[in-house]
Amino acid sequence: MSIQKVLFALTLAVFLGTAGVSHTMAASNTAGAIPKIVQNPVTFGFQSTTTATRAVDTIIVHATYNPTLKTQTFAGALVEWKDNKVSPHYAIDKAGTIYQLVAEKNIAWHAGVSALPNGDTNVNSRSIGIELVYSNKETPTAAQYASLQYLVKNIESRYTIKYVLGHEQIAPGRKIDPWNFDYTKITDVFKPATTVFETPITLSADIFQSAINPLTADQQSVMKNYSYRASCPVSLSDLRAVNVSYINFSGATLQGTLIVNQSVAGSTVTAFKALFEAKFPIKQIQPIDSYEGMDAISVAADNTSAFNCRTVAGSTIFSEHSSGTAIDINPKENPDYAKAMPGTAPKGKGAITAAIAKILKDTGFKWGGDWITKKDYQHFSVSGK
Repeated sequence: MSIQKVLFALTLAVFLGTAGVSHTMAASNTAGAIPKIVQNPVTFGFQSTTTATRAVDTIIVHATYNPTLKTQTFAGALVEWKDNKVSPHYAIDKAGTIYQLVAEKNIAWHAGVSALPNGDTNVNSRSIGIELVYSNKETPTAAQYASLQYLVKNIESRYTIKYVLGHEQIAPGRKIDPWNFDYTKITDVFKPATTVFETPITLSADIFQSAINPLTADQQSVMKNYSYRASCPVSLSDLRAVNVSYINFSGATLQGTLIVNQSVAGSTVTAFKALFEAKFPIKQIQPIDSYEGMDAISVAADNTSAFNCRTVAGSTIFSEHSSGTAIDINPKENPDYAKAMPGTAPKGKGAITAAIAKILKDTGFKWGGDWITKKDYQHFSVSGK
């Protein structure tokens, strides 16, 4: 690290936790450069605290825009926040400039009605909010991605961060931001959360292997942080860790773990054995907890998974995944569509065709690709929902 970067990091650590006069630091955000950070304290949208520091373990990433403006700017977003009496701690404009609006020791009102993966609804008190300024018809700029990565890693250097979540993950059905966001562009930020589940291993021979086991105490503990909460329609004792062999996109034989309801554990093994024998390629298989219970992150990683106690997108109804009786396979190759459209049937490596779908349907699963008003090609469930 250069002397300049060391000095910047030390200076940044001093001022990030305080609200002071407007202050500019470092150069603008070009490739490899430290982002520009500007102090812009506000007088609205937060609650002051008397403590020197605050117990923070969560970072929430949002997106915002002013609908009255054609070109989105930080100044325009500031008007929106003031009108709605809310504020993030930080905002990042399209040029990658980072603005600090609220001192980290204070509670910013950015999350609204929301809940963390472990069920905690007191999100504002334990989190730092970051807003990206761009409209819902745009995508974040490369400069915004770079500055977000930098800011999150800097915050992580000063707190023990347990969750880094998009607004959509804490308020499903109510919020869908950050819009058009590619989680894979933020490296080592949205990262796997645990190693208590067996990680995929390469098997020595192309022979299907499987095992069905109750969840261990460590596995249950991790799931309570991410994919499971007390309100779920199934108990942890009713779930099973199902290890199955699969052939990945490179042709290697690996082992992955699916968390499913004990009532479908046997049929899950039967289905994946048939997929293995058909040499159907699967990108990867890991529990959703490896992605902090975040469906969007798991999908971005093209991960095949089953149990996740979450609601159906756009509603407050529990998804079939919440009971452990649904499996999503190769989600990037087999997307879901809000309405059925001609020509959307997946093709190519990892695509679920009618013949592949029949393998799972023969073991008792129903396919989202057979739905009439919409299509969810990755989705297989016992109820057909």
